Amino acid sequence: MFKTEILFIHRLVDVSPVTFQSFAVVLVGIAGFRSVPFRFSDISYGIYIFHMPIIIYLIRNNIATTTQSMLIWLPLLLIPTCLLSWYAIEKPALRFKIRPGK
Repeated sequence: MFKTEILFIHRLVDVSPVTFQSFAVVLVGIAGFRSVPFRFSDISYGIYIFHMPIIIYLIRNNIATTTQSMLIWLPLLLIPTCLLSWYAIEKPALRFKIRPGK
C-alpha cells in the first residue's frame, strides 16, 4: 500500500477523517509504537486539570478572542503550566504511592 493510499484509506471505509485519525492514534498507542526515541514528561493529567481554567482566563481577559489566537496562546500557557505541575507536584507525590508487595 502506498503512502497516498494510507492517507486516504478513510474514504474506503466511509468514516470521517477525524474518526479515522482518532482510531489510528489509539491503535498505535495500543501497539506500543514509539515515535520518538526518548520519553516525554507525563503532562496528560495537567492538561486535563489546567486546560479549562487557562481557556477561561484567556477569554475573560480578551487575550484570545478568535480560534486562531486561542490555538497560539493556549499551548504557550498550558504546556509550561503542566510541566511545572509535573515536576513540582505530581512527580514528587509519586514517592508516597503505596505499591503492593513492598
